[in-house]
Amino acid sequence: AFPFFTSGPTASSVFPTRSTPSARRVAIALDEFRGSGLRTSVRPLLDEQALLAVNRRSWRGNIQPADRDAWFASYRKLITPYLQAADRAQAATFIIGAELNSLEGDPRWQALVTRAKQTFRREIAYAVNWDSFVSRSTRMPVDHVGVDAYFPVEIGDDASTGTLAAGWNQWLDRRATGPLPRLILAEVGLPAEDGAYRHPAAWGNTKGRALNLAVQERWFTAACQVARQRKMAGL
Repeated sequence: AFPFFTSGPTASSVFPTRSTPSARRVAIALDEFRGSGLRTSVRPLLDEQALLAVNRRSWRGNIQPADRDAWFASYRKLITPYLQAADRAQAATFIIGAELNSLEGDPRWQALVTRAKQTFRREIAYAVNWDSFVSRSTRMPVDHVGVDAYFPVEIGDDASTGTLAAGWNQWLDRRATGPLPRLILAEVGLPAEDGAYRHPAAWGNTKGRALNLAVQERWFTAACQVARQRKMAGL
C-alpha cells in the first residue's frame, strides 16, 4: 500500500508527495517479496491529511470532486506507472481503489479498469469499506471485491473468540448469508487496546486505553475462523 494525496474534499486532482514511494521503489520491494515466495498486492490509498484539515468529518469515503472527469483522468495518470511496475514484477493483484464510498458505482470506473487491464494483466480488485459493504450492493467492474473489515461488535474485552466471530457473521449476514466465495477480507487490523471491539477503526486517535494484546489476538483468530467458515476467497 502506498499513499497518494489531494488538496481537499472537492478537489478534482490527485498527486504524489515525498511520502509517496516512486513506482521504481515499489518495483524493488515487489521483486524482493516475489523472491521470498510471497503473494503480493499493490494498493494505492488516498491519504486523509488534507481532507481532515478542511473538515474533521471529511475522509476518503465522502470526497466530492467538482469535476469527476478530471479526477478520474488525474487518478489514471498517477496509477499507470504503478500498474506497469506491478505487471513487470508479477504482482498477483492491483487494488485499483479503496474505501472511496462516494465514487463507487460511477460509470467512469469501467473505462479506468479497462485501461488498467491493458497494462496490468493479472487480477484487478477493489476494497470497499465495511459500512458501504453492508449498507448497499454497489457493483464495481473488477475481478473481485475485498472488504476493509472494521465491523464494530458490542462485546466486552474478555469475550470469547466464538462470540466475536458471531458478531462478525451478524454484520456479514446483512449483505448475504452463507458462503462468500468471491469475497476477500482486505483489512482485518485492530488496535491492541481495551474497548477496540466496539471501535475497531479508531487508530491513533484514542487516549487512555490500556494495552490489551489478547483483544487483538482474538480479533485476528475470529477473522480467520469467519473467512474459513464462509469459504471466502482469501484474507
